[in-house]
Amino acid sequence: MRGTRPRSRRVLPILACAGMLAAGMPRPAAAQEGPEWELQRCIWSCLSAFGPADTPAYAACVAQRCPSEAAPAPVPWASGPTADGRGAFAGTRSEADPDVLFYLFCAPGGQRILQLAGVEGSPGPNMLMLAVDGQGFPVSFTGAGDLSALASLPPGAPLLGALMRGRSLEIRNGAGYTLGRFGLAGAGPAISGALALCR
Repeated sequence: MRGTRPRSRRVLPILACAGMLAAGMPRPAAAQEGPEWELQRCIWSCLSAFGPADTPAYAACVAQRCPSEAAPAPVPWASGPTADGRGAFAGTRSEADPDVLFYLFCAPGGQRILQLAGVEGSPGPNMLMLAVDGQGFPVSFTGAGDLSALASLPPGAPLLGALMRGRSLEIRNGAGYTLGRFGLAGAGPAISGALALCR
């Protein structure tokens, strides 16, 4: 018959492959494209070259080679005495996720505690990178339960001054994943006010 050709042997493998895809077989992974992936690839590169994530060489690499995205719009900082009256706090919410909180607590005698709340993680200790305007400060946090992590900050720590003078804070885990971005507009007066209440 005219117009009828024998079925090609190549058609069967194509049909078999299409059948497996339709049956729920794994599909090719989506491409990792976009600016957030460029930043992630840069962080992975630094981790590969200078890891682990708690080394100063890794922190310097990320700070110099992996610029974070534009600083978030400012969210007001709050400060005042703690509910029990034995200390003070200064803190704010993440612009991207209002359930993620960053606080500095102080008590008389010089005790200073950083809290990151609203993020999942292991009990720790976990080395997190706190990048203020791109300058990295590695800080060891320990899980406090209920999506909260705490870190002790010694008086006079360079991070404290950077938070008071900076424009933006980005907190990343050891794999380079951003846990929260915070505006620092108003952080200086809020932190100074809290520290004054702890004298």
